[in-house]
Amino acid sequence: MPINVLLVDDSAVMRKMIARTLRLSGVPLGDVVPCADGRQALEVVRQRPMDLALVDINMPVMDGEQLLDHLRDDPRTAAMPVIIVSTESSPVRVQR
Repeated sequence: MPINVLLVDDSAVMRKMIARTLRLSGVPLGDVVPCADGRQALEVVRQRPMDLALVDINMPVMDGEQLLDHLRDDPRTAAMPVIIVSTESSPVRVQR
């Protein structure tokens, strides 16, 4: 069964690089939906189910931590797996 992936990063270059890596991985992919910030990502998941989210931490408008809080508070997305993909090195933020 193909996996629909929500890809959330404010860097267009990173979104393209991660999407390409996913496609080359051999994982059975459905749609890879790119979003530039957390607010766009929330709009997407309100309209259609996603199987996995790859999320950056540092983004404008709504950062990855805020997005994760919203996803966990919504029963429709509370159990969706989220992988943080970030260059963030703050021990406090990494621990969270």
